[in-house]
Amino acid sequence: MRPRPSRRNFLRALGALSVTGLAGCSARTPRQSLEVRTFNNSERRHILLLSVVDDERVVFQQDIDLPAKRPNHVPTIDTLASLGKISDGKQVEVQATLDGTQASKTSVPLTLDCTSEDEGTESKRISNAVTVRVQEDTSVTISDESGGNHCFAGTLKAYNGSGWLGNETKS
Repeated sequence: MRPRPSRRNFLRALGALSVTGLAGCSARTPRQSLEVRTFNNSERRHILLLSVVDDERVVFQQDIDLPAKRPNHVPTIDTLASLGKISDGKQVEVQATLDGTQASKTSVPLTLDCTSEDEGTESKRISNAVTVRVQEDTSVTISDESGGNHCFAGTLKAYNGSGWLGNETKS
């Protein structure tokens, strides 16, 4: 005759299955990144504070030093920001503050729907993309390129959560 499993053993097994099931769900959350292209159309140098906020939690923040516009040259800075694990379809807020003044703060909602994919040992990085423009009158606009392809095959190294070591920016 086979012994009946005890209630205690049954509950332990059920608990282990529940934890395993939840771990599997969180492992499928995609790693999101954001390609930001920043232009300075002003003849003055500016510092732009770029932030990405998810449910009132700042998931990315970086100061971008924008050189002044010169004749026949508008400075462009490209940055790839790693936002961590955020679900596809999640809406975040992209914020830009010029020269530390709250009066210049601009923000737009952005729905994250471009994810990185692992292909064997190669990782194919697909990023969400936005464009930030400092205008001649020092107003700031942010666009998500929704009229076109707002997903970008990134080539820049990403912010790793503790600093910009190894990050490449192009100007």
